[in-house]
Amino acid sequence: MPIISSESITKIFSPKSKTKSVTALAEMSLAVNEGEIFGLLGPNGAGKTTFIKVLLEIVFPTSGSASILGRSVGDTEAKTRVGYLPENHKYPAYLTGEQVLRFFGRLSGMDSAAIDASITENSRWWAWSSGGR
Repeated sequence: MPIISSESITKIFSPKSKTKSVTALAEMSLAVNEGEIFGLLGPNGAGKTTFIKVLLEIVFPTSGSASILGRSVGDTEAKTRVGYLPENHKYPAYLTGEQVLRFFGRLSGMDSAAIDASITENSRWWAWSSGGR
């Protein structure tokens, strides 16, 4: 069973403006088996980050399918076993800081009470460390 598998993943970003669409991935298929060492190599714009984001359902493919640990990329159990540290990640401007914390809390499997407690505790620390500003 492959640890990571993709079948004909295509991702086309189509802006709502009149600019041209961009094909970030075109028919990408691969299988990475347990015990293999694997890296995504390529120049900027080759689709490496887009592929990882498709695997984690941060973005959705235009077509194709993928799996992680033998489960569909939409499976929550598979996501709990994957770590992802984005470089220069940008949060949507419409989210507040608290909404971002809640989003990542849910992604990491925290329940609402644990998220609330963590936000409360960290906001107290922030107020103390910033001199109450």
